Amino acid sequence: MRVHIVVVSDRCYRGEETDRSGALLKREFEKAGYLTVLDIVPDEQAEIRKILAGSTGNVLLTSGGTGVGPRDVTPEACAALIVKELPGISHLITQKSLEQTPFAAFGRGKAGLTARNQLLVNLPGSTKAASLAAEILLPLLPHFFDQLGGKGAKGKYVEH
Repeated sequence: MRVHIVVVSDRCYRGEETDRSGALLKREFEKAGYLTVLDIVPDEQAEIRKILAGSTGNVLLTSGGTGVGPRDVTPEACAALIVKELPGISHLITQKSLEQTPFAAFGRGKAGLTARNQLLVNLPGSTKAASLAAEILLPLLPHFFDQLGGKGAKGKYVEH
């Protein structure tokens, strides 16, 4: 299984800040046995869409760009790639986040399936949110792959 993590941050893209949330997600998913790729893009819809549309990951995670700031455009960029929305995932992440901070109410993340049956989930950009998202998503992924009908005879995911 491959997880593609895309950090959406102008400052990280320009090298003005060091990415911490994407690196945390990468560590957690690798620890769980997933192959991961990490990319950093600016808060530009075309750049976000381009990297996600070209991804071969089974799971696509974005980190950042889900707030209410003028440059926060990740959900809008991803909307064009989602063919089947999965609002329950976004609701679960928001619900768990609200238990830790009321500022989670400003999150606008989306979740859904792409045309290639990739799970796409928008996550907030903080390390706290990244840690919580990994905690939430990792136990859900085996069931996600089962739901797609990808289980082989020995219970292993078969790539299509």
